[in-house]
Amino acid sequence: MARKPTAATTGTDIIDWEEEMERQASIAVDSQRASGGGGRFFSMKAGVLTFDGNPLPGNRMVVAILADTMESSYYDQPFQEGVPASPVCFAFAKHESQLEPHTAVDNDDYFERQSDVCQGCPRNEWGSARTGKGKACSNVMRLAMIPAGTFSEKGTGRAKTIEFDGLIDDEDHYKSAEEAFMKVPVMSVKNYSAFVKQVAADLKRPPHGVFAEVWLEPDPKSQFKVMFEVVDKVPSHLLGTLMARHAKAQASIDFPYNPPAEPEAPPAKNPSNNKLRGKK
Repeated sequence: MARKPTAATTGTDIIDWEEEMERQASIAVDSQRASGGGGRFFSMKAGVLTFDGNPLPGNRMVVAILADTMESSYYDQPFQEGVPASPVCFAFAKHESQLEPHTAVDNDDYFERQSDVCQGCPRNEWGSARTGKGKACSNVMRLAMIPAGTFSEKGTGRAKTIEFDGLIDDEDHYKSAEEAFMKVPVMSVKNYSAFVKQVAADLKRPPHGVFAEVWLEPDPKSQFKVMFEVVDKVPSHLLGTLMARHAKAQASIDFPYNPPAEPEAPPAKNPSNNKLRGKK
């Protein structure tokens, strides 16, 4: 389970880092207040948190959240299981008022710009969805994360429990760990926004200044919701590494979508096989 944050060690060099953390905490909060809310992605299909097809123990993980951005994406065709698809129009920004279609939308015939800017776009209006009262354009929060701890299953059957194995305290891990991405659904964006504000108010840190537990829990209105909670502060000896990872991740988190891959053509028929089957 999540542990309460510990007090930070003091020292001249660390105080400088703490001042920078507090400054970036203010930036993070301002971004969340304004927003209201090619990479490898976590899946949350059917309320099950998986990565590379593998379910995560207890539907939860401990991570360092390196960067975030708002994302809007419009698909012109309904979802079909097993059929590759990409949005035909998409946008990224730190603030909702800055959202406008990505430049990549104008560089390929597959994509089609729906509006000059996202505010006022017909696809981004409530009631524009094919069914229900929602929007045709999906509004989510894209997060870039690296693992910072592990959970494991103990026991079997009714005695099975999920235990927190502890935080990773290896600087080389945080320098080299591969980023993975999560698209926080619109109904859970407010949970992330509240997390950012809590971390800034209580700890004077931005999201990348703490280790966070992220988990899914059932929700009657939206099937599931994504939850966030502080596990601990990033210790002083890792702050420089996480700051560097944050800068790189924030600069690249708005990578565009690619057109979906063309389906593979069926294998050519072999006339000799037809002869063997008695066919002409």
